[in-house]
Amino acid sequence: MLQKQTIARKMLLLCITVVGFSASAHASNQGYIGIKGGLLSASSNQSSDMDNTFIYGAYAGYHFNDKLTLELDYSQSTKADSNNNQNRDEYQITNYGAYLAYRHPMESTSKGMYAKAKLGVAGAEIDNKVNNLQSFDDVGIAGGLGLGWQLKSNLALETEFNMLSSDIDDKTITLGLHFQF
Repeated sequence: MLQKQTIARKMLLLCITVVGFSASAHASNQGYIGIKGGLLSASSNQSSDMDNTFIYGAYAGYHFNDKLTLELDYSQSTKADSNNNQNRDEYQITNYGAYLAYRHPMESTSKGMYAKAKLGVAGAEIDNKVNNLQSFDDVGIAGGLGLGWQLKSNLALETEFNMLSSDIDDKTITLGLHFQF
C-alpha cells in the first residue's frame, strides 16, 4: 500500500511539473488536463481469469508543437472478480504511465478531428482483496491508438485503446475530455 501511495505522489508531482511548465504558454494552449473513463480487460501470471471492469482516471500533458505531446496518465479500476485456482478473488487495478504522443490532423475528413498514437512506459498494480493473496505490480512498454475531436479552441474529446504488455496484460478503451490552457 505504501508503494502505491509513493507512485501516486510521484505521478501527481510530475503532473504538477508539466502544468507548471505549460502555464507560461497560456495563449497557445500548450498544456492540458483531463478526465477519462472506460472499460478495462486484464490478466496476469497469477490470475488469468479476471472479469472486465470499469476504469476512471485523470491525465495531463504538454504540447511541444502541434503534433508531439508528453502525456502523463493515472487511472484506477472499480473492484472486480477473478478466478485463481478455483478460488474467487476480488481485485482492483491501478495504472500509471508517461507517454510520448503524436497527433495527426485529419482535416480531409472532419474539421477538428485528429488521429493519435502514443508509446511510453507504464505500470500496473493489482491489489487482491480476498484469500490473503499478495498484491503485485509491474512496469512495461505501453502504447495506444485513438481519435480526438477539438470541440472548441480549449476543449477536446478523445477515445483511445491502450495496452500494457508485461506480467500484467492490461487493455483499456476510454473516453476522455480535456481542457487546454
